[in-house]
Amino acid sequence: MKVEGSGKLFTDHSFPADETMLSWKEYPRTVGGLAKYLSWFKEFKRPKDLHSIAKDTKNPHPTVSLFGKDFESKGKLSAHDLEQGSVGDNYLITVIAALAERGKFIPAMFNQTKYNTEGIFTIRAYVKGRPEDITVDDLFPVYSHQPAFVKPSVDGGWWLPLIEKAFAKVHVNYEMISSGTHAEAARFLTGSPA
Repeated sequence: MKVEGSGKLFTDHSFPADETMLSWKEYPRTVGGLAKYLSWFKEFKRPKDLHSIAKDTKNPHPTVSLFGKDFESKGKLSAHDLEQGSVGDNYLITVIAALAERGKFIPAMFNQTKYNTEGIFTIRAYVKGRPEDITVDDLFPVYSHQPAFVKPSVDGGWWLPLIEKAFAKVHVNYEMISSGTHAEAARFLTGSPA
């Protein structure tokens, strides 16, 4: 069944928008991990529903964008001032930021070239050294009216939250990506031993 282009919103039932996406309540990975904060994350929203909430309220981004307005106008991702959010995955974000500086590497990870209205995205990454297409929806946990974890790029690109979500999906939930190594992130993103 083809979802993209159908106009029907996609929901990823293999990585549902509920507390299992965040943590295993019965088996928290870390002392002080996300499990004890599950009550904070009651809502899951799509970027189109959050889009009016922007850091720059004088110049909000007019439309939801996959790669952001800098990429659309200059062909370059805005990979500066990335904001981590509530999970300790700075190791992942720094590797993504470095790869974003390498031209078209990050856009080439996506099967899509622009944001689609169905909210379905396929990201090419490496799982156990093999290339895999990881499909995710665009439902994100929300805290205080913004994405709970990594935020969109400063120019409104949602590529970073989507890659983080794919990484969390492969690792079972967001709590499992709290703390890791640059090598682990590089292997997932590039397939190269680090």
